[in-house]
Amino acid sequence: MSCNQIADERHKISDAMRGANSAVEANRTYNQVLVGFSSFGGLVFAPLLLATDNNDPEKNEITQLYERQDTLIKLAALKRCRAPSPP
Repeated sequence: MSCNQIADERHKISDAMRGANSAVEANRTYNQVLVGFSSFGGLVFAPLLLATDNNDPEKNEITQLYERQDTLIKLAALKRCRAPSPP
């Protein structure tokens, strides 16, 4: 893998990380509203807690992306590549 290929893949990974983090953030706001609303209503609204979104797929994707990014950083250091320009 050349230094340019490493830099290109790192940019793609950064974009994918932003997308996955945005999905988690959007669901966090939705879940906080539901939990707050159900807390206000007490046990009457307890089923609302079951409606909260689970972000496990996005969180797993973020973990895999970070691992790949770390590998690329190490590879770039071994190849003595220059630091990539910001996206």
